[in-house]
Amino acid sequence: MNSYYPSNWSESPQEKSELKHPPLNNYTREHWESKAVQSSQETRSEFELLLTVFDTLPCIGFILNSAGVILSVSQFGAEYLGYDAFELNQKLVSKVFHTEDRARCQAKLAKLQQQTQISQWSARLVSKDDRVVWVRTRIRLVPQTQSNPIIFLVCEEIISPQQKQEAHRETKHKIAEEALQQQLMKERLVGKTLGRIHQSLNLEEILKTTVAEVQQFLGCDRVIIFRIHPDGSGVVVVESVGSQWRAMSGTLINDRHFAEVYIRLYKQGRVHAVEDIYAAGLSQCHVDLLAQFQARANLVVPIVHKEQLWGLLVAQQCGETRKWQSSEIDLLKSLATQSAIAIQRSELYQQAQTELSQRQQAEDALRKQFQRERLGAAIAQRIRKSLNLDTILNATVAEVRQALQTDRVIIFRFEPDWSGNVVVESVGSIWPAILGTNIYDPCFEQKYILPYQQGRVKSIEDIHTANLSQCHFDLLARFQVRANLVVPILNKERLWGLLVAHHCCDGRQWQQFEIDLLTSLASQVAIAIQQSQLYEQAKAQAKREQALNQVTQSIRRSLDLETIFSTATHEIEKLLQVDCAQIVQYLPERKLWVTVAECCKGLDLAVGVGLEIPDENNEIANRLKRLEVVRIDDTDSFKGKINRGAAQNFPGAWLLVPLHFNSSVWGALGLMMDVGPYHWQDSEVELICEVADQLAIALQQAELYNQSCLATATALTQAQQLEKALQELQRTQAQLVQSEKMSSLGQLVAGVAHEINNPVSFIYGNLIHAGGYAKDLLSLIQLYQKQYPIPTPEIQSEIEALDLDFLIEDLPKLLDSMKSGAERICEIVSSLRNFSRIAEAERKAVDIHEGLDSTLVILRNRLKAHGDSPGIHVIKEYGNLPKVECYAGQLNQVFMNLFSNAIDAIDEQNQSRTPEQIQAKPSTIRVCTELLNDHQVAIRIVDNGPGMTEQVKARLFDPFFTTKPVGTGTGLGLSISYQIVVERHGGQLLCFSELGQGTEFVIQIPSI
Repeated sequence: MNSYYPSNWSESPQEKSELKHPPLNNYTREHWESKAVQSSQETRSEFELLLTVFDTLPCIGFILNSAGVILSVSQFGAEYLGYDAFELNQKLVSKVFHTEDRARCQAKLAKLQQQTQISQWSARLVSKDDRVVWVRTRIRLVPQTQSNPIIFLVCEEIISPQQKQEAHRETKHKIAEEALQQQLMKERLVGKTLGRIHQSLNLEEILKTTVAEVQQFLGCDRVIIFRIHPDGSGVVVVESVGSQWRAMSGTLINDRHFAEVYIRLYKQGRVHAVEDIYAAGLSQCHVDLLAQFQARANLVVPIVHKEQLWGLLVAQQCGETRKWQSSEIDLLKSLATQSAIAIQRSELYQQAQTELSQRQQAEDALRKQFQRERLGAAIAQRIRKSLNLDTILNATVAEVRQALQTDRVIIFRFEPDWSGNVVVESVGSIWPAILGTNIYDPCFEQKYILPYQQGRVKSIEDIHTANLSQCHFDLLARFQVRANLVVPILNKERLWGLLVAHHCCDGRQWQQFEIDLLTSLASQVAIAIQQSQLYEQAKAQAKREQALNQVTQSIRRSLDLETIFSTATHEIEKLLQVDCAQIVQYLPERKLWVTVAECCKGLDLAVGVGLEIPDENNEIANRLKRLEVVRIDDTDSFKGKINRGAAQNFPGAWLLVPLHFNSSVWGALGLMMDVGPYHWQDSEVELICEVADQLAIALQQAELYNQSCLATATALTQAQQLEKALQELQRTQAQLVQSEKMSSLGQLVAGVAHEINNPVSFIYGNLIHAGGYAKDLLSLIQLYQKQYPIPTPEIQSEIEALDLDFLIEDLPKLLDSMKSGAERICEIVSSLRNFSRIAEAERKAVDIHEGLDSTLVILRNRLKAHGDSPGIHVIKEYGNLPKVECYAGQLNQVFMNLFSNAIDAIDEQNQSRTPEQIQAKPSTIRVCTELLNDHQVAIRIVDNGPGMTEQVKARLFDPFFTTKPVGTGTGLGLSISYQIVVERHGGQLLCFSELGQGTEFVIQIPSI
C-alpha cells in the first residue's frame, strides 16, 4: 500500500483535515441523481440541469473542455483541496491527480470521446498542501454545442480503511491491467507502422501518420521528426501537435551549440529524456531552443540511417512537466528504427525511380531524335513538293514550336542595311504576336552579324543571367523573351536570316538535340529559299517575254506617240523592275535632248518630263547619235561637266538604247537604277533593244498618221475658230448694248439727280430759316399771352377761329415733316449720284457699303409690299471694311444684277405660296460684308428663294443663258457680272445653291 505514495507523503495531514472538511459519502451520488431527476421533470436541457446542481453538491466537481482543461471547480471541491475558487482554472485536470494516476485519468478522458459516460474508478487526488485523498471518480460528456462538448468530472471520497485498501488493490490491479494493455497497444502501433512501411513507399505519408499515432498513444502535446542536414542545421519535416500549441512544421533551426554538443551523441544512439527543461541543467541556448516549441518536457530518440544521423524523433509535453516512462522510450526507439527502415526503402525507391527516369530520358532522346529526323524529312518533302516559300516557312515554324514545346518560333529576314522583319511566326495564344515587326539594332549588327555569317548558333538559357549587353537584353525583354535559341539561315554563304525559338514563361536549358534540330531545319529552309529564288527567276523570265509581247501589242494598237511612249515606259518599268524608264527626243535644230516620257517607281507624276540636256561636248550623246548602246554601271564614273550634271538628277546605273528614224537618231530609251553600281545583264539589253525596234516602227507609223490627221485637224481648227469668233462677236455686241444702256441710264440718273438736287437744296435751306422764324413768332405769341392773359373780344374770336392752340402745337411738327421729306429727297439724290458712277472708267477707293445702299435705294420700290406682293425684308450685316480700290460703277452694276435676280426669284416663288406660308417664312435678302484677310474682302448676297438645280448652276455664268420667260431677260446680267468681278477686278464670283434652300452669291475682290 505504501509503495503508491511518495516518500514525503504521510497520513497525518489527512487526519487533521478530516476535522475541517466533512467526508464525501453516498449522499453526493443520491443527491445528484435526485436533483437531476427533479430537473428533468422540469424539461430543462441536460447541460442546464447539471450546471444548476453543480455548486449545490457536497463533492469535488470539475467542469472541463474536451482537452481536459479545467473551466470551473465546484466551491466545495476548491475549498476541500485548499485552492481558491479560480486558482485551478485553465489547468489540466490530471495535475490534481496523483502522479501514478494521471495516465489513467488522461486515458479515461480520451476514451470519453467514443462514449459519453465512463464507469467509476478509484484514484487519488492531491490537495494544495500535498494531502492525498482516495476518491471514486466518474465523468460524463455533455454536448453543449456540436463542436464544443463539456465534461463533468465528480469525485467522492473513500472514508473507511477497508474501502481504501480495496481501492488500493483495485488501483494496483487496474495499473497492471492498463500496463499490459498499453504494451499490447505499443506492439500493435509498432506492427501497424511496420506494415505501413511495407505497404507504402511514400516516406512523407509514413512519417506524418507515425507522429500522429505516437502523439495520440503517448497523450503528449507534440511529436515531431527533425531532419538534420550535413552542416548540422535542420528542419521540422513532419509534426503532430495539439490545437492549443504553436505549429512548428517547416521551421528551420541552425544552432551551432546544438550541432557541436549533441550531434555526436545522437549519432552514437543516445536517447535524451528531460522531465523539466528548466530543472535538467541544460545550457541556456538549449533551453531557448526548446522554448521556441513551448516544450516543458522533452524526449529525443535519434534516427540513424547507414550509420549516419538522419534526424530525431521527438516527443514533447508543453503544458506541464512529465516523467517519461521506459516503455515510452522503448516505443520511440522502436519507431525510430522503423522510420530508418522506411527511409532506406524510400531511398531505394527513389534510386529505382531515378534509374527509370534515366531510362525514360534515353527513350525520350531516341523518340525526339526520331521526331527530329521525321520533321526534317517532312520539311524536305514539302520543299520538293511546293514552290511557295511562305507556305513552307509557316509550316516549318508551326511544327518546330510543337516539337520543341516552346512559346514562339519565328523566322527573321535581314535587309541590306542589317535591319530586318519577322516574316513568319508561330506563337502561343497568351504571348504577343510580333509578325511583321521591323527591328534595327546597331549593337546587334556590330556584335552578332559576323558570328552568324560564320554559322554560329547562340543559345540563351535565361536573359537575366546571360550577361547580355543592355541593348540586346532590352530587345529580348521587349518581346517578353526569357530564353532563346538562334540558328542562322545561310543562302549562298550569305546571311539571309535567322531561325529563332523563344521561351517566354521562364528560363530554359536548350538540349543538344534541340540545337541540332534547328540547325538541320535552317539548312532545309536555306534550300527552300534557293529553290524559291530559282522558281521566281524562271517566272520573271516568262513574265518578261509576256511583257515584251504586251508592249509590242500596245505599241501596235495605238498611233498616238504620247500613248505609245507612256505605255512603253510603264511596261518596261514593271518588266525589268527598274527605278525609272525614260524616252528622250533629240532636237538637232536646238542641239538638245529633251525628256518626253517617264515612269519612275513610287511616283505618280513624271517629274522629269521636259528636262533638257545639252548636246555639245557630250560623249554619251555622241555615242547615241552613232546608234551605239550605252551601258553605265555607276554614274560616279562619269567624266565631264554635262554628264555629272545629269547624274545628279538620276544617280546610280544607266542603260541607254538609241531610237532611230529614217536612218538617223530620233532619241533614246533610257533605264535607271538608283542603287549603284549595278551590272546590266545581256538579257536585259537584248530585251530593251527589241522594245526600241518596236518603238522605231511606232514612230514611223505615228508620223504617217500625224500627216494624215494634220489636214483634218487644220480644217477643224479653222471651223472652230470661226464659230468661236462668231460667239465672241455676239457676246461683245450684247455687252456693248448692255454697257450703252447702263451708261445712258447712268447719265439719265445723274441728270435727274442734278435737276432735283437744286430745288431741293433751296427748299431744304429755306426750311431751316422758316423753322427759326416760326419758333420766334410762337415765342412772341406766348409772351403776349403771358403779358395780356385776357385778350379783347375780337382777338379772342380770332384765336378761336384759328384754333391757335392746335396751330402752336402742329406748326413745329409740320416744319419737321417737311424737313424730313427734304432729307429723304437728298438721300435719294445722293444714291442716284452714287449709282451714276457706272459711267466712270477709272479705278478709285470707294466705300462698298455706299454702293450697296445706293443700289437698294433704287430697288426700294420693288422691295416694298404693294398689292398682292408681301414685300422683301433686307437684312444688312455689314462688317468693318476699309475703302476698296475698284471700278465703282461696274461694281454697282454687279450689285444691281444680283439684287434684281434675287427679287425676281423670290417674286416667282411667292406666286405659288399662300399668305400663311409667306407669313410663316417671310421673304428675305441678307447682305453680309467681311474682311477675309488684309488683302481681300467678301460681299455675300443671300436670298431664301426657290434655289436652283445643279444643271442650272453649272451654266449660270454662260452668255445668253437664262431661265426667265422669253422677252424678260437677256441672259447677260450674270455673265457680265462674272467678267466684271473676275476679269476687271481679279476676284471671284461664287454661287452656292440647293433646290428649295435659296441661293447665295459671294463676291471676293482684292481690297487694294
